[in-house]
Amino acid sequence: MIRFNKARLVGVRLVVLSFVLAAFTGLSAQNDTTFVANGTPIIKYKYVGDPAAMVHDGKVYIYGGHDECPPPNEHYLINEWCVFSSPDLKTWTEHPVPLKAKDFSWAKGGSMGKSGH
Repeated sequence: MIRFNKARLVGVRLVVLSFVLAAFTGLSAQNDTTFVANGTPIIKYKYVGDPAAMVHDGKVYIYGGHDECPPPNEHYLINEWCVFSSPDLKTWTEHPVPLKAKDFSWAKGGSMGKSGH
């Protein structure tokens, strides 16, 4: 029998909803960046871990944490999440950052934990 932690499930749903809403409202002043993917990985200019894909109105959206390891850290930190979209899986657009770790009052040090990548 699988047991679910209801509070955690609600939290996950709120994070996903935040991603979706932020992607469509453009909460940042950052401009969209378009690029053509040649092979894998699709995103080669930054590390985007744990991607999740969604399809909406004929476009694929990829959401993922932007893992960074600034010196002197020994672990990757997720300070923001990224969103990319494509109508054809070849031409991709990076949209403004929809969500940052500092948006969560309970996040320590402005990042979302340590990642051992």
